[in-house]
Amino acid sequence: MYVEDNSYYPPRQYFDQPANIAHGGLGSVAPCPFSWRAALKAYGIKEEKHGQLEAPACPELDFRHLPGAYGYNDMGMDSTGMLRLGLGAQVYPNDTWSLVSGSSVLTPDDMIAMGDSSQVKVAVTELLDELLPTEAMDGGPGLPGNLHKGGANIGYCDGRVQYGKQSAWLPANSEIERKWNNNHLTLVEMAQQQRHSEN
Repeated sequence: MYVEDNSYYPPRQYFDQPANIAHGGLGSVAPCPFSWRAALKAYGIKEEKHGQLEAPACPELDFRHLPGAYGYNDMGMDSTGMLRLGLGAQVYPNDTWSLVSGSSVLTPDDMIAMGDSSQVKVAVTELLDELLPTEAMDGGPGLPGNLHKGGANIGYCDGRVQYGKQSAWLPANSEIERKWNNNHLTLVEMAQQQRHSEN
């Protein structure tokens, strides 16, 4: 519904100041006034209390006192975010290039949008609210969750939700890797296309 109303997917973070001001220089980061979580609140995504923090999460987790939150597929299989393979990471004023349009997602019925993740607290007031498949391969933060009988409920861009064991969501083969990218290609396939276009 959000994409139908806005023609693009909500970015993970939207800053209302240019990058050099929003980040304050010298490594400091200004508060983010808008996030995918805020954008989806109007569409029924509720936030659950996790200690001092609130984040969108399955109500069952709060009931069972388990850590966890929903994560957003903002970068896809690109750990830098420069290839724009996910649904959008950080966006700044006048930066329409970083917004991912609805038509940019070639197979919405087979692209991961969001889902259960392992809660990672990166600061007193901040949760890691993204799914990072590239870090997941190294055992880092951003893993799809394993809180529902060893697995996660994952939402696709067409609104469908599918359950799978945690390992089923890790990009161990081409079929899974394509699910993370809006162009429905693997990194190897993208490199092959690039070489072909240069010849």
